[in-house]
Amino acid sequence: MSGVAAKLSGECSASILEIAQALKNELKAEGILDSYQEINDVKIVTLVFERFYWRNGSYASLTIALREYNGHCEGELAASGGGEGIFNISWGANRNFGNEATRILMRYNLQVIEI
Repeated sequence: MSGVAAKLSGECSASILEIAQALKNELKAEGILDSYQEINDVKIVTLVFERFYWRNGSYASLTIALREYNGHCEGELAASGGGEGIFNISWGANRNFGNEATRILMRYNLQVIEI
């Protein structure tokens, strides 16, 4: 199995709805799920994407969960798949997908706290 995951945290420079819109606009991937919930004072966005990679002829998926409360944001992302064949070689497809999302989130003042 191949995949990459990260946790991010910080004082948001925008709402998570604006951050989610930026992800949807910039990732150049097919959106599978776009969910928004508000529980008490916590706003939650869940996004799931998939993208086809020609370099290895397979799909990679990206799941992102964002939470906002009192101006503080937390995010978690997991990029997986993208591998092919018996050895599941991804040629970096899932890492590329995850890193791209991480760079977008970092523009909104979220910093990587765990990989």
